[in-house]
Amino acid sequence: MFTVLAICGMVVGAEAPVLIEWNFGRDAEGWVENNHLAEVSVAGGVLQATAVNWDPFVVGPLMEIPARPWQAIEVRLRSEVSGLAEFFWTNTTETPYGGFSPGKETGFEVVGDGAWHTYRVRPFWQAEKKIIRLRLDFPGGETRGRFAVDFIRVIEESPPPPASGEGAEGRFDFSKGPQGWQAAEGIGGLRVTAGGLTFRTEAAGARLSSPALSVDAESHPFLTLRLAATAGQVASVFFVSDGANGRHRRDFPLKADGKLHTYNLELAADSHYRGNVLVLDLVPSNAPQAEVQLESLALNAGPGGPPDLEVVYFGLDRPMPRAGRPVKLLALLRNVGGELAAGVRARWEASGLNPFPLAGGEGAGGLQPLPFGEEEALEMVRL
Repeated sequence: MFTVLAICGMVVGAEAPVLIEWNFGRDAEGWVENNHLAEVSVAGGVLQATAVNWDPFVVGPLMEIPARPWQAIEVRLRSEVSGLAEFFWTNTTETPYGGFSPGKETGFEVVGDGAWHTYRVRPFWQAEKKIIRLRLDFPGGETRGRFAVDFIRVIEESPPPPASGEGAEGRFDFSKGPQGWQAAEGIGGLRVTAGGLTFRTEAAGARLSSPALSVDAESHPFLTLRLAATAGQVASVFFVSDGANGRHRRDFPLKADGKLHTYNLELAADSHYRGNVLVLDLVPSNAPQAEVQLESLALNAGPGGPPDLEVVYFGLDRPMPRAGRPVKLLALLRNVGGELAAGVRARWEASGLNPFPLAGGEGAGGLQPLPFGEEEALEMVRL
């Protein structure tokens, strides 16, 4: 069985060139266990061990390979324990942990059914420049069990095809087609329409992956999306850059009303967003069976997209109104679109009551022009 994990912008294809491999043909080939493993042996080309404490791992020998973004670690593993395993990696031996350190690891879920599974893990370790040692941490905790490793190897995969045209600058108008974006997993019914890409999420975590990019992060701190979805609470963007290791995630609240909305995400707020952006992933909804329309996506110098007002708060100005006193309703609005929201008027209505304009802004019912991120409170007094 082939299990694929930690993907961003990559699709499993034909065999990739092997940079280095340990197949335990005669012995452990320099891999050394810690004292949370026992009954360690090599037989039939398989490294075997039993966990006897909460943090079992094996450390590989010193070696050296260049660190590039499109590399992956493959391990063929048999486990009696399900849970999170991790590969740690380093370009030095000069840390308190023999060169390893928190933040330089990539996790993957192991199936503990006692059968062989091959896992492909993509660390995106390009900022290391070189890798000189690996460490494999088996699923730990209170559960004890037997592990067996058939091989561990580092392979060099092909990057996704490069973006072209405006896509090479990080701007995608999906009414012109997918433009190199791929339905990586869990996407059904993908079509190109005048309004962009439409599709259905067939599972939670369904995602699209971008073509290969090389967009300067510093001059493109914002990502702007025009997106509609019918279900879900959260959407996510993942990015990989050559100035930092790893694949990094930015979640944002989803307005799942089936209407197009503008989302401006300041990716530069993440300290890992530096150097050149290499690839993006988009999870448009955390819900299965969401109908999605993706109009556009762009890496920008600032907030983009048309004005889009959202209601930040709507309710009474005080929690305990008193009998015989006027009641004041407040509506706090924010512009989340890149363009100025101007000429907007609001009106309050309730079933069975006469409508009242909302007081505030440029006279009753009017809003001051609102730039991106600015808020304005409107109020209505009801006797």
